[in-house]
Amino acid sequence: VLDDEGRQRRLNLFTELRRQFLGYDGRFCGFAESFINDSQTTAEPCEYGLALFYHRSLPFFEFYHDFIFGEYKKAPPGGYAERRQNGPLPRNVQAVRLLGADGSTFVVCHLHGLWLRAGKMDSPERKIQQERLCAFLRRTVHREDKLVLCGDFNLLPESETFRALADEFGLRNLIVEHGINDTRTSFYKKPQRVADYMLVSPNVEVLSFEVPAEPEVSDHRPLILECR
Repeated sequence: VLDDEGRQRRLNLFTELRRQFLGYDGRFCGFAESFINDSQTTAEPCEYGLALFYHRSLPFFEFYHDFIFGEYKKAPPGGYAERRQNGPLPRNVQAVRLLGADGSTFVVCHLHGLWLRAGKMDSPERKIQQERLCAFLRRTVHREDKLVLCGDFNLLPESETFRALADEFGLRNLIVEHGINDTRTSFYKKPQRVADYMLVSPNVEVLSFEVPAEPEVSDHRPLILECR
């Protein structure tokens, strides 16, 4: 389906991925309703959100989800232009607790951070997101857990959010530690090249961490972590 800017969109991406990811279970949590386009004959509905997949061979304990900015947003009336002016989309976070091979428990958590037209610098809205993310981690992560937190944070590397996560949870920023200055692909044309981050708690042993430039499947590179 084409959107109003002529870009190709997939209406059932989560279902398609579940069919391809054999041996994996997936969870989708929506944060907003919208429409792909405003055609005269049809307005294709869609839902934006986060998806998390984990292999069935990993013993699964619990799944967590919450909003870190705003709350679930219904599609507003009006056309595409009116919806673009309806304020920033809400943001949510997902986490899963899994049992590692050595009997330790891992909490793997991911998010897609707030996007603002002004850019990726700190802002009052992102301060709210930071505080709600920290509150979510306090509720979710136990003292003995190994924590992996990742995603497209839509933040600059020097953001206050990373200082807060380091101060309270001791999280290491692997993007900064490894001197990675590009998490984007050739599909992304803007000059700011870092948006994605991988953070780990002090009790996580990092065996390898990669941000490969190929293959290109979106405007973001994958973040690949091997740990124990």
